[in-house]
Amino acid sequence: MRKRVVVTILAVVAVTALLASVLSVATKGEEVNALSKVEYPAVAAHRCGAALYAECTLEGAKAVNAEDPDVILEFDVQQLKDGAFVVIHDDAIDRVAAGGKTGKVSDMTVAQWEQLRIKDPTGGDPAPATFLSEMLDEFGDTDTVMMIELKAPDVNKFIETLWPYRGQVIAQSFEDKVTSVLARSGLNTIQLVSGTSTPTIVDGVDAVGMHMDRLNTTTAKRITDTGVKLWTWGANLKSNDPAYLDLGVDGFLVNDPTR
Repeated sequence: MRKRVVVTILAVVAVTALLASVLSVATKGEEVNALSKVEYPAVAAHRCGAALYAECTLEGAKAVNAEDPDVILEFDVQQLKDGAFVVIHDDAIDRVAAGGKTGKVSDMTVAQWEQLRIKDPTGGDPAPATFLSEMLDEFGDTDTVMMIELKAPDVNKFIETLWPYRGQVIAQSFEDKVTSVLARSGLNTIQLVSGTSTPTIVDGVDAVGMHMDRLNTTTAKRITDTGVKLWTWGANLKSNDPAYLDLGVDGFLVNDPTR
């Protein structure tokens, strides 16, 4: 009788431990899911609010976040000559650099990037150019969600860099092969689409992003019927535009998140 009681107790303990383990894994899964922090329709500050602040800079990101912590910070990543990830949209600095600086990002050194300043769109003081590590240091371990587009060649290093922050990161790419790698890595991923209104949706992505001019009722329905979210961007797009909400758009990338 005593042996039976002991066996029963051990079985209960084992089941309890197993349940605790399962619950722990489930909770952890929720904690590392960036999309669990997003409320739809969602708004992302495109290039860190490029209409208001120096484009793709920590200074702009901090200003957007101070104005509204719920706004997603969207920005692009390129790589310097030594492989360091930096925050910039173009592959050259010509369009955004203050002081008439020019050159390809991939030809620049860390020391040169540290000296670079980015023009303010409103005529204010230029802001320091930003490293990806600075963005992650500032917003890591917070509730801020970052939507980061990879425009650099080293996909594996990018995933490795973002992995500790995967609960706050939504990765994106215009290249389907890169998008597939990002999605299979376990990062929340958006497939960005250009050149077509009938994209083949990459397995495992959480959303599709398409320019506002390419969206129509048929295209939007085709995308949303697959169960993924739909994002859009474009000139003069306003947050929560009713015309696009009627198409089923879930998220808006806007240069001025205050509109």
